[in-house]
Amino acid sequence: MGTLVATAGGVATAGPAPPGGWRVDGPAPRSLPAGRALGRSRSPLVDPRDGRVVVVEAPDALTACALAAAVSARPDTPVPPAATVHGGFRERGGSAAKV
Repeated sequence: MGTLVATAGGVATAGPAPPGGWRVDGPAPRSLPAGRALGRSRSPLVDPRDGRVVVVEAPDALTACALAAAVSARPDTPVPPAATVHGGFRERGGSAAKV
């Protein structure tokens, strides 16, 4: 059996996911597969151009939250291929477009 845990800045998963993945609602609703995490900056920091929250999907919650804060402060922050940025900035990263 798998588990989904809400953290202060996001969501983390462990173990097998239910069929179709974990359904995560929020600023970037999506289906989250097993072994992935979503993070956002605590503020939440938003894109000043349109007010949307920046959310990052990554292999773990620490990486996801750290990248969300970094990308919120500097949109040109390099994102590793294993992470994807969703929200206020163009979608980029491993599961969207290679940086």
